[in-house]
Amino acid sequence: MAVSNDRTLDLDRDSLVAWYLRNRERSRRLFDLIDPDVYYSRPIALRNPIVFYEGHLPAFSIISLINRGLGRPGIDGRLERLFARGIDPDTVDSAAPRTGASTQWPSRQEVLAFGRAADEVVLTALREAPFVEDRPAMQHGEAVFTALEHEAMHQETLLYMWHRLPHAHKHRPVDLAYELGGTPAGRETVEIPAGDATLGADRAAGRFGWDNEFGLLRVSCRPSTSTSTTSPTPPFSSSWRPAATPGAICGAATSGRGCRPRASATRHSG
Repeated sequence: MAVSNDRTLDLDRDSLVAWYLRNRERSRRLFDLIDPDVYYSRPIALRNPIVFYEGHLPAFSIISLINRGLGRPGIDGRLERLFARGIDPDTVDSAAPRTGASTQWPSRQEVLAFGRAADEVVLTALREAPFVEDRPAMQHGEAVFTALEHEAMHQETLLYMWHRLPHAHKHRPVDLAYELGGTPAGRETVEIPAGDATLGADRAAGRFGWDNEFGLLRVSCRPSTSTSTTSPTPPFSSSWRPAATPGAICGAATSGRGCRPRASATRHSG
């Protein structure tokens, strides 16, 4: 159904551009950590090959913002289709035919060129394109924030894929620094006053979120205590008890007094 709302979104374009550039720089650094000879490998059988993700990140930004949000054409239909879907197959057997030997993956040089072209188009849009809620995907700026949040989400995917690679195929970051020495922080008890804890968000409020972050659940928590630093495993595991009800989520591991859902709380599966 067409959306008739023509409200112009008041978004901080400088912040959006900076956010996008941070995402792209972080992704570049992650891909630079691995050897070229594992670029077409699949460290996790139920994930796509590494090459897919370097193309998927810019392709998704084009699809989300440029195609769906602004209604504009992309830059390379063939590569955008190849890199469009990041959903994993259900089984190893179904993974191989889907992205296996028969898939003609481009060279890394072609993937990087595609990424640069996508960056130029996306950055121009973030700086200059009209952000109007005249399309479903642009309601509350969803197309913009989906593209930005998506890349950061997949950077976590890359990290646990890299974890599966042999050490010989990974490089230590040149600016890696370890925090050594110093005095450990002291432990002290912290009193947590009574109050409301809010989980999730109301979709009608207009905030961006993934589907599983909606809807809103608010619980009233009784006073509790905690420690100022992370508890060592034995004390924590020995004091933890499952909450008596799904809503009893506050303070259950420390004081045992927990919390209870408010009578007006609503629950949604997201």
